Amino acid sequence: MLTYVSFGPRDFGDRPHAPTARPNWEIYAVLRGRLAPSLPGETTPRPQSRALWLFPPGRVHGWVGEPGRRAIIAVFHFDEVPAALARAATDAGGWMVAPLSAKDTPRLARLARELQPRWWREDPLLEFHGGAALMELAILLLSSRAAERAAPPATLRVRAAEVWLRSHFHERPGVRDLARLVGVSPPHLRRLYLTELGCSPKEWMSRVQLDVAADLLARSDLKLEAVAASSGFASCSTLCHAFRAACGLTPTDWRSWFGENRSS
Repeated sequence: MLTYVSFGPRDFGDRPHAPTARPNWEIYAVLRGRLAPSLPGETTPRPQSRALWLFPPGRVHGWVGEPGRRAIIAVFHFDEVPAALARAATDAGGWMVAPLSAKDTPRLARLARELQPRWWREDPLLEFHGGAALMELAILLLSSRAAERAAPPATLRVRAAEVWLRSHFHERPGVRDLARLVGVSPPHLRRLYLTELGCSPKEWMSRVQLDVAADLLARSDLKLEAVAASSGFASCSTLCHAFRAACGLTPTDWRSWFGENRSS
């Protein structure tokens, strides 16, 4: 059962969250900025961006960030989690962390935004909506755990392609350009992406493109026209439509929620 949900900015770089024990399972998503848990008696991990953390009930921990920078988080508490997830946390040393992809961050933001009003008003269907959210979060955590065991050459190609793509969207690259970079034919590229990521190259490129635009909005004062051009969108209206479809926010709303605190 979902017992708590929260979504929004945090200034843990300037005001760290003191270590405390939560009575329930905590799943903590860092969507923007960089945060890390502070663990009494242990070395604090390096702050991470786009990370999903899991802590069991009673595990004392706090949160720290980068001074002068805001982070955006989505937090979910559950009174219990699937047995497979509990075992994985135990095997990992008591807590887990998984990376979030470009497609995951807007999806989790939207999930928290939709659940929060249901939790506040004690929606009679909260048990079902919360259960669906828990399954989605558990899949993200467990899939990452399984992927850690091996990274085949195909996966490494996909990762290398993302690094290149992020700095070349202004050139409006297409699937053929990506296939040429990876060194395979477009049909082979499609099979590769369906196997590795469960989506077509075009769908994956759209997700990364949206993430690049989100970073530009959060980390710069560029006008929307410049953001759209730099991230490969045909126009401001195309950019706005993509943001609304992904997370229910306009680019301006996103910048307001997710922008770094540059006044510090």
